[in-house]
Amino acid sequence: MAGVTAGAGGYRVFGNNNTEQRKKNRMRSHSRVVIVGGGMMGVGLLYHLALEGWDDCLLLEKAELASGSTWHAAGQCPSFIGDYSLAQLHHYSNTLYPKLEAMTGQATGWHGCGGLRFATTQEELDWFRYVEGISRNIGFRMQVISPEECRRINPFVDVAGVIAGAWTLDDGHVDPSGCCKAMAIAACRLGATITSGNRVTDIKLRPTGEWEVVTERGNIVCEHVVNAGGCYADRIGAWVGVHIPYVNLRHQYVVTEPIDFFFLLFFFIIFFSIFFFFCFLHFLCTFFFFFSVFLRRMMSSKPCTPRRSTRSSIVSPRITTRCGRRG
Repeated sequence: MAGVTAGAGGYRVFGNNNTEQRKKNRMRSHSRVVIVGGGMMGVGLLYHLALEGWDDCLLLEKAELASGSTWHAAGQCPSFIGDYSLAQLHHYSNTLYPKLEAMTGQATGWHGCGGLRFATTQEELDWFRYVEGISRNIGFRMQVISPEECRRINPFVDVAGVIAGAWTLDDGHVDPSGCCKAMAIAACRLGATITSGNRVTDIKLRPTGEWEVVTERGNIVCEHVVNAGGCYADRIGAWVGVHIPYVNLRHQYVVTEPIDFFFLLFFFIIFFSIFFFFCFLHFLCTFFFFFSVFLRRMMSSKPCTPRRSTRSSIVSPRITTRCGRRG
């Protein structure tokens, strides 16, 4: 059984034809097709060309596979497409990705979770019906459902104002890097060649109609050249005088390893939140207990009234006389 590894010289297949395959994977000067860019688009094209028998194909990647635009992708694989040709392409992809891992042994991260979309106007509902007709023709599963059915499928959604939903059962998502590498392994097993760590610096049209691809490790003459440069596609197109309306947007990502401090801080916050909650609860219970005792005593005590004496007493004023001696 053959195995596939990646290195600075590219992806190589080792098996019974080890020597022959190593000769093919060396940097060569001629190829039928040269694909510039080792992302999902370039590797996917390489695989399907090899699948059709075009094994004299070479893919050039300046760094590592899936290290450019593919790495930034979310990996969503929807089926809800209003264009017939694109809908066929999406349906084919969503049936291929689940099989790639079994074909190559490389995990793709496929999760077939399905998808929900909501219509809030009659025009959007008409569009749902149109796409539903495309789904029946192509073969991917789709249903137009009621808002109640949407809530049954996903109890967390708010269906206020929703008149219908589109449930596409074959939607999913993949790990873009893993899926790209799995397709690269499949392409190499079909005879294609991938060379990583080799930057393309120019593309020239020769008088014979062939293309000369200039790289850091030598030039390659080919019949067809494919621009799959992702975010660098506009620069590659400028080499041959083709304007590609492509605009790059800069994003910032912060990727860290697990941080023990935040892990401990999380449990610290949880612990003291529970502690203070029970302290507050104890305070309330104590307060209401003593307050109820106080009210009970107040309600049980009688008002005090002055007592009247039954005996009538006459208090005579005190008379002091001064007696003198006779004398």
